[in-house]
Amino acid sequence: MITRRPKRLQHGGEWCYPGGRPEAGDADLYDTARREGAEELGLSNIVRLGRLASMPIYTSDYRLEPFVVEVRDEVFEPNPEEVEEVHELSIVDAVEAGTVAGIPFTWEGQEHHSPIYPVRGAYVFGATAHTFMELVAVCAPLMGLEPPRVVPAEVSWEEVFTSTK
Repeated sequence: MITRRPKRLQHGGEWCYPGGRPEAGDADLYDTARREGAEELGLSNIVRLGRLASMPIYTSDYRLEPFVVEVRDEVFEPNPEEVEEVHELSIVDAVEAGTVAGIPFTWEGQEHHSPIYPVRGAYVFGATAHTFMELVAVCAPLMGLEPPRVVPAEVSWEEVFTSTK
């Protein structure tokens, strides 16, 4: 599940996971994630399934510390101060697609491709897309399939960024 940030916030219009900074009362990073899910979406009935790789956020000094949970809540209560809309990304659809579009970037002198996922006229990109791609790669073998391969995208970074406006 991803959320779209209200345009008035920093990185407004971008799709992201519920989350935020740890607070003094948080016992650990999972407790932070659980609290943020409750604050942003009203989640109260979740089960921790696992954790994905820590990922740097290159537009800030933060890291994405993703946890995978089963959401058992039947109703979401998005906080309009932090959430413009909610969307469920289908892991099954992503695996079965066989490919994911990627936009080239250079890091440490080598070209890589950053995955993008189209959602409601915009794109999931950056750390959120990389983390979703990792989850898809973990789930693919459980479905008896290969993880999707990255293919060159037909859109540019400029088009991806513009889609959030």
